Amino acid sequence: MRSSIAVRASQAESSRHDYGKFWKIVAVVIITNAIVYVSSYVVLEYGLFRDTSAHSGSSTEEMLKDFEYQRDGFGNDADEHKLGVTGSFFTSNISDENYMLFFGFVLWGTVVLTGLGIEFFTFLLLMKGPWDQATENRWLFAQFLFPLLASTCFGMAHSHNSWALPLVTITLHKFGFPETILYLYSGLFDKSNNASRRLIDMLEGFGIVIHHSSSALYITMLLVRIIPSTRSTIEVVVPLLVQHWFVLLRYRYRYAYIVVEMVLEVWFEWTILSLLEMLHKDHWVAGVIAIVMLFAHWLYFISGVLSFCTNVSSTTTSSKDPSLQRLATVRDLNAFGALDMDEEELYQSTIS
Repeated sequence: MRSSIAVRASQAESSRHDYGKFWKIVAVVIITNAIVYVSSYVVLEYGLFRDTSAHSGSSTEEMLKDFEYQRDGFGNDADEHKLGVTGSFFTSNISDENYMLFFGFVLWGTVVLTGLGIEFFTFLLLMKGPWDQATENRWLFAQFLFPLLASTCFGMAHSHNSWALPLVTITLHKFGFPETILYLYSGLFDKSNNASRRLIDMLEGFGIVIHHSSSALYITMLLVRIIPSTRSTIEVVVPLLVQHWFVLLRYRYRYAYIVVEMVLEVWFEWTILSLLEMLHKDHWVAGVIAIVMLFAHWLYFISGVLSFCTNVSSTTTSSKDPSLQRLATVRDLNAFGALDMDEEELYQSTIS
């Protein structure tokens, strides 16, 4: 069965060198992240935990005490400095924790933008020609490796190893396969699709953007010791890793995949809700990451439900039209691997 990203890669082929659309996608990613993270912060700080302190701070402060790069006390003894400008920049007067928080956001932005760039250059330079079976196999292999590579990123971040940054970028964006930009392109620009398909792809694309960015923020904040290594910050990741064990089922055993992922989704969301207050006490940014990841999964769920309902509706309609019934039959054969066609080939097979 051809993956959905293969169909979208074929549809986006004509816009491969349209840099304007790529920069619009980058703008959409930035605006989406800004809206989602600010909204999540407001919900946590002024809604759910309005009457509690932002965070206990003890875990983060203890970790920063052992941090290798301590501040030098700018501005504390101004008479000892020979240059009057020493320690005059505004960042010299903020706390260690707030500066490392700022640094963590800088690293996060670097990972997010680099990931999008890797996808773009892979699509532009490396994925030339049609999406063939060899490309499909490499895409499946990239998804297969995801749980192991994500676990490695997770462990490296908890041990404060900076190699977690390039590894998480490659892992989230699956060696450059343009999953993010293709879904957003399909939802925003591909007029060959109907409105329902574009809506589904847009929701999926937004879900991918938020999922990847929250995962990257988790890694960077662990790396700079803003998020402490506690049971809560470890436990919340485990269901996500297990979910990715079964991702390849979607290409052969769709209903089994839906059942397995729904069970694991209950595990994940229950874990998030039960740990949210403890994560927030560790640091407010940990609570924001949890809320954002939960929202990403809701977008995935809504997109999946709409896609399932659309397919059921298409099957019902096809039963009334012989030509559409042939198309549904060919699609069924294709889904079980008896054929290897994209959407255009499926359509041509029904009219030939």
